[in-house]
Amino acid sequence: MYPQARRQRGLTLMELLITIAIIGVLAAAAVPQYQNYVAKAQIKRAIAELSGLRTEVERILTQAPNAQGVDAAGLGFLGSDLSTSMPTVTAAVTGEVSITMAMDGSAASVINGLDAEISRDVNGIWSCVIRLNGAPNNAAYIPSDCTILPN
Repeated sequence: MYPQARRQRGLTLMELLITIAIIGVLAAAAVPQYQNYVAKAQIKRAIAELSGLRTEVERILTQAPNAQGVDAAGLGFLGSDLSTSMPTVTAAVTGEVSITMAMDGSAASVINGLDAEISRDVNGIWSCVIRLNGAPNNAAYIPSDCTILPN
C-alpha cells in the first residue's frame, strides 16, 4: 500500500490576522515618513525651479543697472504645479532681486501656504528664504541653508 499522503494545509485564520496586523503597524510608521520626505522634496524642488531663473537675472543685470519691471515669465519661468500663480519678482534699483513662489498648488498639506524665495543682495550673492506666513515653524521640512522668516 501507498503511504497516506499528507494533506496540504493553508494558513490558519490566526496566522493571517497576525500578518495583517504586522503590515498595518509597518504602514502606520512608514506613511508619515513618506509624507515628510515628499514635503522636503517639494520645498527643494521649488527652490531649484526658482534658482533656474538666477542666470537670466544676472544676464539682465549685466546689460542694465537693475531688473525692475521684469516678471517671472520674462525670465523664462513656465509655471509649476506647486503654485497656482506665477512667482513674483521684486527688484530694486541697487540690484537686489527677490523671486518668490507661493506654495499653494499641489504642494503637500504641511507646506501649503509657505513662500519659497530666492534673493540676490547688492553684492550678487544669492540666498534662500522660506516665509512661514503664519504656518507653524517645522524646520524638519526646510533645507538647512534656507533662512526661515515668520512672515
